[in-house]
Amino acid sequence: MLDTFDSKVPERLRVPQHYIEHPPRDVTQIPRSCGILTPEEIEITENRDAVGLAAAIADRQYAAVEVVKSFSRRTIICHQVTCCLTQWFPEDAVKQAQALDEHLARTGTTVEPLHGVPISLKEHIPVKGQNTCFGFLSRNVTSTEDSDMAALMRNAGAVFYVKTMQPQGLLHLESDNPLGRVLNPFNIQSIAGGSPGGEAALLALRGAVLGVGTDLGGSIRVPAAFCGLYGYKPTAYTLPIADFLPGAFPPLLNLIPSVGPMCHSIRDMDLFMHSMLEREPYIVDPLLVPLPWTGLQTPNDTEKLKIGIMDMDSLITPMPPITRAIAWARSRLSSCANVEVKTFAPYSAEGFPLICKMILSDGGRGFKAALAASGEPEHYLSTAVLNTATDSSSLGQLAQLRCDRDAYRRQMAAH
Repeated sequence: MLDTFDSKVPERLRVPQHYIEHPPRDVTQIPRSCGILTPEEIEITENRDAVGLAAAIADRQYAAVEVVKSFSRRTIICHQVTCCLTQWFPEDAVKQAQALDEHLARTGTTVEPLHGVPISLKEHIPVKGQNTCFGFLSRNVTSTEDSDMAALMRNAGAVFYVKTMQPQGLLHLESDNPLGRVLNPFNIQSIAGGSPGGEAALLALRGAVLGVGTDLGGSIRVPAAFCGLYGYKPTAYTLPIADFLPGAFPPLLNLIPSVGPMCHSIRDMDLFMHSMLEREPYIVDPLLVPLPWTGLQTPNDTEKLKIGIMDMDSLITPMPPITRAIAWARSRLSSCANVEVKTFAPYSAEGFPLICKMILSDGGRGFKAALAASGEPEHYLSTAVLNTATDSSSLGQLAQLRCDRDAYRRQMAAH
């Protein structure tokens, strides 16, 4: 897989070797300073969020082809300094963009709100014609159809051009697997977070303007925080996750992940969610709940917004930079007339052992079988997860786990 990817990168897009052999700790300036991108490509990729880029394409300041070529070139530079990609398919992206440009020229109107906007995707989101790895080398397949989520985005005018790195088994809070480890662009001695750490690193380097990740226990939120981005985890069953995993996935018996945007602005999150939900995805997937979306148009409540701040969770004391950030947030929020800031005491440490039981309720058998199928070595972070796994796969045990989960949720809500 590594050789296949490497062979696709033309020599003219390879970063000068001194950046690789003696990289700076902060690599965020390399895409603009390495001499590969033109001034126009730097302008296109750096100076707009997704809302601004969509407007520029609609106004014909840029053609969709011009935009996706610029992001494709920048993206491969980003990968060479952070290992953020698993797939790169610029030729297919150009074909998608050409069709959109032809539509705009023929009709004078855009397809939908995301017309021509390049969107990067976490690896395990299936896209027609592209490989999909579900967290294990043994499960790598070529997708014959778009997943429901990819179809929604494509129908809204999005252009797909890359898929990004994720961890083994999708269960780590960093993105490290046999294909490589994602580095944090602001400090390559640190991690970018996970599981969509590839998305976060790519966005931080402006190799993407809008990305899509998934979140079960912090996967969108952690890398967004680590890389200075906006990330949004919608409520479960808001957007479709069908076909994101092959067959049965034990955590889904007890914990439901969701899919959401990672981006550079609040209005980008609003654009993405509005563009997806106005297409009524719950008609295609009956598991989804038809929740209304008002986003940035949500009316201000006459009552004060109450925000609870938890300085620690009773298990882990945050490091000094996090403590300072919490104090900064408390100070800023306290100065808002329509906000009431309250100290929130953690409810109970029992949530952690409970979630450990629910993550791999088969005791990790399926996880280990997927590794054995290809001989893929077990990552040390996978070992840490597997060591907490409890076989609760009998009907009675699963029923009790769900009962314990629901009781905890009610007690937490009351607290």
